[in-house]
Parts: sequence; C-alpha cells; structure tokens
Amino acid sequence: MTTTEELNAKRVDLISKKSEITKSIVSINQQLISTLPHREYARVMRTKNDLVRQLQEIESQIADVNSRRHMAAKSEKQEGGDNDKSHVRKLAELRDEYQAFAADATRSPTMRRMASEFVVRLNPIIRQALSKAD
Repeated sequence: MTTTEELNAKRVDLISKKSEITKSIVSINQQLISTLPHREYARVMRTKNDLVRQLQEIESQIADVNSRRHMAAKSEKQEGGDNDKSHVRKLAELRDEYQAFAADATRSPTMRRMASEFVVRLNPIIRQALSKAD
C-alpha cells in the first residue's frame, strides 16, 4: 500500500503539471484574442484542445490521489484490530466512489469506462467477502 507521504509527493507533482498546462492554456487564449489566419487558428485550437484534455486527465489523477490519500490516512490512523466486515465496508465504499466517478458526465469517457470496469470487477469480490463474513 502506498503511504501518505508518497501520495502527497505525487499530488504535488500533479498540481505542478496542472499549473504548467493552465499557463499554456492562458497563453493560447491570449493568442486567440488577436486575429489569426485560418491555418494558424486551427493549429492553435488543436493545441488548446490537447492541453484541455491533458488538464482533465491530470485533474482526474489528482482526484484519484486525493481519494487514495484520504483512505491511506484513515488506515494509518486505525489500529490493526479490524474485522472482516469493516474491510468489506471499505471495499463497498471504494466501489461506491468509483461508481459515482463512472456516472460523472464531466469526466473523460475513457476514465469513466475504466471506473465502471473496476466496479464490475470489485462487485464479485465484495459478494465473496460478505458470504465468508456471514
């Protein structure tokens, strides 16, 4: 399992990348204010669209890291005496988070599909754990 410090470092790196991409988008928006020839405008728009896509991916990664940081911090605070039902509950919470992510239309289709596939793979594990816990 990844520690909170490792997740914090990854989050800082992602936020740095997000800042760089945001600066590039602002620069491109400044270029779009001026009148550009059609070819130049098309090139600038392709670049901007690519940067916006990268920004969305990084924001998705940041959200994932934040979620994992939260879960890692919770597990580090807990003591080792958890029973099976609490682990199943944690899996169910994780499933619910990914299910909500998959339903979020503002996310990229690829990330939504990945989250949906994860939920499908996680459901049998939860069912099996519940049958063993009972």
